[in-house]
Amino acid sequence: MHATACPLTLVRIVDSLTFKTPETDTEWNAYHRIREHVLWELRGQFSVYDRFHPEEDHNEKCPKILFLNGDPIGVVRIDFIEETEEAAFRKVAINPENQRKGYGKELMRLSEEFAVSKGYTNFFANVSLDAVGFYRNVGYSPNPKHSENNPSYPRMEKQISTNKSVRTIRDSSADPLV
Repeated sequence: MHATACPLTLVRIVDSLTFKTPETDTEWNAYHRIREHVLWELRGQFSVYDRFHPEEDHNEKCPKILFLNGDPIGVVRIDFIEETEEAAFRKVAINPENQRKGYGKELMRLSEEFAVSKGYTNFFANVSLDAVGFYRNVGYSPNPKHSENNPSYPRMEKQISTNKSVRTIRDSSADPLV
């Protein structure tokens, strides 16, 4: 059995990147603003995003935000699916001005590290076609035969061996990744 509660964990990398659960109104607004802008507006879908969608309000779903020097630059929602023992990475987005600089890779690494700390080693994301190359670059493979695969949003999967150690970098003042 996996622990699925989403604690307010904090991870710092080289004192410039912070990965955490949004806590304040300002952080929640930034989380939703990044998602809406990158995943909807830049794809021509205006007035569609619903920050109060019922799917967002579940204990098994862990919203995370990535900060660079205190400025929000990326987001992900991590869903823990106990029935299949998978962690799903949903709505992964990096601000356009911060893309192609390695921050997406760091966001995924930190997301995977968090999922492993919860006992999950099987990951997937249903991604837009323009993101398939990114996911391949961070070790994911397409699974076109999966029952939930949609050709417009391919399912990309990754599995980490349970004996593979995942490097954890923590700020000494941060909560542990548990």
